[in-house]
Amino acid sequence: MKLDWKKPLIALCGVLLSVSMFFIMLFNSVEGVAFDTDRYQEAYEKYDRPTYIGISMEQLMDVTDNMLDYLKGKRADLVMQADIGGVTRNVFDDREIAHMKDVQKLFLQGFMWRRILFGVLALSLLGMGLLGAGRSVRAWPKCWYIVVGVLGAAGLAVGIWCLTDFTAAFTAFHELLFTNDLWLLDPNYEVLIQMFPEEFFDSVASAILLRFGGQVLLMTGLAVGASIWKKKNAKEEPSRELSA
Repeated sequence: MKLDWKKPLIALCGVLLSVSMFFIMLFNSVEGVAFDTDRYQEAYEKYDRPTYIGISMEQLMDVTDNMLDYLKGKRADLVMQADIGGVTRNVFDDREIAHMKDVQKLFLQGFMWRRILFGVLALSLLGMGLLGAGRSVRAWPKCWYIVVGVLGAAGLAVGIWCLTDFTAAFTAFHELLFTNDLWLLDPNYEVLIQMFPEEFFDSVASAILLRFGGQVLLMTGLAVGASIWKKKNAKEEPSRELSA
């Protein structure tokens, strides 16, 4: 019996491709929601943030734009001033700035890992092409189903947790990602937490889950299509042999 050495390599490439696609789609979903300025303005209007903070909507959006530029690494710091409560002052204090520095590190690390994942994706596609494009296309759906089954189950559990007890999930998320308590801000004094009440993060988490879930369903649809194509070809091959 001849050993098919290509089969495990194709499976490995398929798994690496699927894992990289899964996390690229997740990060793209986070980025698409987190940097959507229209979403911020709608939330500010919905929760009446300008009145609560004592700042104009125009200045609040300027602060938001600067903050998002900072998270992308396009701005050196978050030292900025605005008219708040009739007084021109620094928008964020030292504690808020230190916390946002931690948040920026997470986003910049995320950008870096996404670039790495794109490299893994490209190498996986190259490997699958060299090992046999037809066989790889037929093998990939099973790899995708396995990855989505494992990672998707974990993601679904987190999603259900967020929907049922967002406060507990929100706290656990921060305790996992941050090694300090700088994220515990005082809503009576600190503008950052005044800008983003818990309800805002709840809506953001829901939007991310919906966007990410839609992309996973779309990719799963492609995998199902590839599976159907695989079965159709498998039925046609014996017919060709008989006619030959």
